[in-house]
Amino acid sequence: THKITCPVSFHFGEADPVTPMDQVRAIQDSYAGHRNAEIVTHPNAVHNFSMPHKDAYDPVVAKASRDAVLRCFQSM
Repeated sequence: THKITCPVSFHFGEADPVTPMDQVRAIQDSYAGHRNAEIVTHPNAVHNFSMPHKDAYDPVVAKASRDAVLRCFQSM
């Protein structure tokens, strides 16, 4: 049997006007009892931080979030 260690890995920009921090906190609260949930906020990142063709693209944050999500998938 293979143990899933990270079933979800969510990443949000703390300065994202589309998904404000009160909504992120609600998501964090809803997963509070799930030890295998990863919910990360990235300081100063805004919406579309991981999309290279968007103005808000942040290569450092994009790499960090992509690496975390890949680790999550690899743990399944």
